[in-house]
Amino acid sequence: MAANLLFLFLLFINWTGAQQTFTIEEVKLTIEPEGELKSGSSVTLNCTSKVSRTAGFIPNYEYSLHKNKNLLKSGSDVFTIPHARVSDSGSYHCSLRIGTVTKESASETLKISGLQTPVLIVEKTEVLEGDMVSISCEAKGETGPFVFVFLDGHRDIDSFETDNDQVQTKQPLTKPGIVTLSCRYTVKLRASTETSEISNKVNITVNELPITPLITVSPSSNVIEGDPLEVVCKVEGNLTGTQYDVDLVLGEEIRSTGKGQISFKKIVTANDSGVHKCRIRTDKVFKWTAASVTVQELFSQPVLTIQPPVVFEKERVNLSCSSSKYSRERITAKDIKYYIYRGDDLLTLGSFNGRHTLLANSSTNGNYSCKAEAKNISKKSTAVTFKAKVLVSQPVIRMGEVILGQPFQIFCRSEKGSLPIKYTLLKDNNDVSVSTVYGLSENASFTAIIHDQHEIYQFRCRAENNGSSIAESSRLNGTVIVPVKKASLTVITPDVTEGQTMTLLCQASNSSTTPLTFKWYRSSTRELLRTVTVNKLFGTHTIQEVSRENRDSYYCVALNKAGSVKSDPVMVEVRLARWKKGLIVASCLLLLAISILCGIVYYKSKRGKRATAAELSVKPSSRKSDGSLTVSLAHDTAVYNAPKAGVDGGGKSIWSEKPSDSDSSEQSSTDTPSEADVEYTEVVHPQPVDPTRVPLRKGTDTVYSELQTSLHGAPERVSYVSDFSSFSVTFILFSALPLDPV
Repeated sequence: MAANLLFLFLLFINWTGAQQTFTIEEVKLTIEPEGELKSGSSVTLNCTSKVSRTAGFIPNYEYSLHKNKNLLKSGSDVFTIPHARVSDSGSYHCSLRIGTVTKESASETLKISGLQTPVLIVEKTEVLEGDMVSISCEAKGETGPFVFVFLDGHRDIDSFETDNDQVQTKQPLTKPGIVTLSCRYTVKLRASTETSEISNKVNITVNELPITPLITVSPSSNVIEGDPLEVVCKVEGNLTGTQYDVDLVLGEEIRSTGKGQISFKKIVTANDSGVHKCRIRTDKVFKWTAASVTVQELFSQPVLTIQPPVVFEKERVNLSCSSSKYSRERITAKDIKYYIYRGDDLLTLGSFNGRHTLLANSSTNGNYSCKAEAKNISKKSTAVTFKAKVLVSQPVIRMGEVILGQPFQIFCRSEKGSLPIKYTLLKDNNDVSVSTVYGLSENASFTAIIHDQHEIYQFRCRAENNGSSIAESSRLNGTVIVPVKKASLTVITPDVTEGQTMTLLCQASNSSTTPLTFKWYRSSTRELLRTVTVNKLFGTHTIQEVSRENRDSYYCVALNKAGSVKSDPVMVEVRLARWKKGLIVASCLLLLAISILCGIVYYKSKRGKRATAAELSVKPSSRKSDGSLTVSLAHDTAVYNAPKAGVDGGGKSIWSEKPSDSDSSEQSSTDTPSEADVEYTEVVHPQPVDPTRVPLRKGTDTVYSELQTSLHGAPERVSYVSDFSSFSVTFILFSALPLDPV
């Protein structure tokens, strides 16, 4: 049962929530009546809406009315303005809120035209001159903000800003006669303003005060400087209970002031000409009357002149002071006395004719003026500034950096001299260029170029400023930077040997300007070895303990401010050190000694072999039928001598014989022979009878014979048989016996 109740309760809640669905489809504002309305009309603003909702759901409508996006009223869908005013004009819209949902209507414009005519209220309509009157302006029923304006006739006399529909003020009335006052107001709208009609006009009678100022001038209103003059100011009438002051005024100057009657006396000057006013002052009003006084000059204001207008120091200057006009009725020209001043110092004592001469110099510079005086009337001239022009001093000529063959600047300036100063550049007494200087610290600048360093002394400059003298400078003197024309590199050490010190001398051309910077380079690597700056025409670079690695080509660069020049490269050879040379010689000698020793050993070994061969027996030689000689050895080796046959068919083989002395034949054959006595004999094997049957040989079988001499002078013949075809050699030792002829 409880479960069923819970189910029904939840179903009811779900059903109730489903029934509260709604949509605000439209909200609309209507203004009745429509169109532009006049002030005072009744206006109704009605807010309607269209809302769709589920059946049984009654929403809570909350309406709000807005003017110019500001909330005006809430809680009702109808808003009534019983007496609409201009200030009610604006843009209106309404909004509807149901729960958390809000929707606004479109904006509608309400236009109210026409303002009520204001009402002017005046405290009293008749007052005395200078009295204050209270006035007020009302715009009943209108809403602000307002700007109220009060008028005197058509002239605005005061204005006030307020949110109230009326304003009150007090105004002084200082002009006797009828014053017509009125007012108007302006309402400030959101984007414009609306102005009312003019209020009712109120006339106020302003009565003049019963007092009048009077002025008298004696002896006359037309006088001459030096005559006496009296001006009297007084008040006519009586004003009970009112305090007032009397002033005597000329221009802006109050010459006398007091109560009742006042006067002013003086010996008139030209400055007393003008309108004199007699004025009565109270707290609220001014009343005045005037009289014109004309004062004729006794003499005119003096004028100081300086002649000539341009004066240089040590020249004479004339100062003249004079008045061009004077009153012949009162004085003569001789009655006027003149005084000349420099500043406040009087230069002329006593009376004189107005002329003064002085010698111009720096001490006479200043402001000069003069004064003319007659019958106790004195007048000063306008001050004149005098400054004697200064003659130019000897100009100083100087130059900027000068590089031969390139443009450079020459400057000329005189320390003293009035501007402008004209400078002329001279070269060999010929005008080159002209420059005029207008500044106090300005130099005359010229551009020049020279191609020989001695040309620099040909320049001078001349200065002048229209004075009586012309000044010339001394000749230009300074350093001319001459470019380096040539650079050469020299190796100071003639023979560079390992371990020694090598010095490279870089020499610049003689005309080069120092300081010079020298740089040394190695050609193969272009490595900068050293840089040095000196005040000489040469520089050196030293390499300590030279080695074979320093063999290379070297060059140097010489440079100054004008440029740089590269030298030709110089090849440097580094010789071996002496100890290395000695070592090589010693090594060679050692090798030679070893070679000789080896030769001796080898020779002795060969000598032993020869001794063994000498023991061999030699058979007697025999002749063959063809005339050849055959020698038989102990080892049965035959030596064939074919006198008519040779190599390639053209050679002739013979025995080489050396005659031996009969005495030397008895010497021992075991002594060491002399190598210089060795002879070699080629022995050709005999050819076969039929050469066509004999096979060709690749080489020649040769028998070499050595003829050696024993220690006792007996020659010994040693023969060597070499078979070149088989690359074998047979050594044959012959006795020193003579051979038989063939």
